Amino acid sequence: MKKSEITDQELLRRIELAEQQQASEIAKGGFYHDPIEDDPEIGPIVQAAYDRADSEIAPQIIFGRCHNIWWEVGRILNEEHGIKWYPPSYMNPGARFD
Repeated sequence: MKKSEITDQELLRRIELAEQQQASEIAKGGFYHDPIEDDPEIGPIVQAAYDRADSEIAPQIIFGRCHNIWWEVGRILNEEHGIKWYPPSYMNPGARFD
């Protein structure tokens, strides 16, 4: 999907914010992440959800494991904390992740 095809206005707002704040990551060959991860209050909650999801997803899954982890992170954040979080696959339209 291309950025021009995105209809979710909140996602577009976060991508634009990431483009402004995270240019150095892209310059190093990295990817944008949801800017809420940089919030001092929300960031630790996101990291805890990521750590939990990573430990719960079977390690023998190699290809596509990141998508399983991101789905679980999103579920934990939404269901347990009421937080809408966008994974790297959404924050980087056009990029491919295995």
